[in-house]
Amino acid sequence: MRVADPSTVVDEALKQLQAVASGAADATAMAALSKRKLVTKGKKAYFTVAKGPSYAPVFAKQEAELTAAMLTSGAWKVSVTSGMSG
Repeated sequence: MRVADPSTVVDEALKQLQAVASGAADATAMAALSKRKLVTKGKKAYFTVAKGPSYAPVFAKQEAELTAAMLTSGAWKVSVTSGMSG
């Protein structure tokens, strides 16, 4: 039995996977790799999160409505309301 020299063996699957990673793979190579379950098609979604205009480092409870106590004490000036209802 004859065994091949490891330095002369060429890994075709590795070459095809490298071509897929670089974006230069053809449809037949993709089909062959997909059949062997070495690649799968997928979709990735990326989101960017940024601080908005009403960002606060501490959560402030929003008041549902203005009360008489808030109006007399002046607390309505600094309180955050959730909006007018109705």
